[in-house]
Amino acid sequence: MQGKQVLLTGGTGGLALGVTPSLLSLGVELTIPYISSREVERLKGFVSPANLARIRFVESNLNDEAAVEKLVNGLPRVDVLIHLVGGFSMVSTHEYSFAD
Repeated sequence: MQGKQVLLTGGTGGLALGVTPSLLSLGVELTIPYISSREVERLKGFVSPANLARIRFVESNLNDEAAVEKLVNGLPRVDVLIHLVGGFSMVSTHEYSFAD
């Protein structure tokens, strides 16, 4: 994976604290979109200064289609996409009816 350009969504969240150092150990270059600069600072505590130079943090709200388009169009290339954005909802998002 040496030199591959990786777009890591959800890259400042809980899963990223394990995934990001592992990816960097493989020699990739990371682009990590973020909303919260506080989470970026937390992630920086888990990454060596040398590896931080291979991370491009880009402020971007992935809930906004125009922001996603701007993010992707601003990248020279994407070899790998890793989608770690997650979450849960306390409300029903789909209703299904089942025949008896």
